[in-house]
Amino acid sequence: MSELLFEIGCEELPASYAIDALAQLPALVAKELSARGLPVSAADVKTAGTPRRLAIGVASLPEA
Repeated sequence: MSELLFEIGCEELPASYAIDALAQLPALVAKELSARGLPVSAADVKTAGTPRRLAIGVASLPEA
């Protein structure tokens, strides 16, 4: 298994927008990766963020 860390830099977000984005990102990332042949569940996707950065981590990404 491989790991993936993806960071999104952005303009300063209001706190409520960042909270909403962090809540929605696991499902969106899992859906998009699975659609591209890398089966991942939303539970495997971890998120973190600040007003200027959103980060997504997947610890158990299939290698192929």
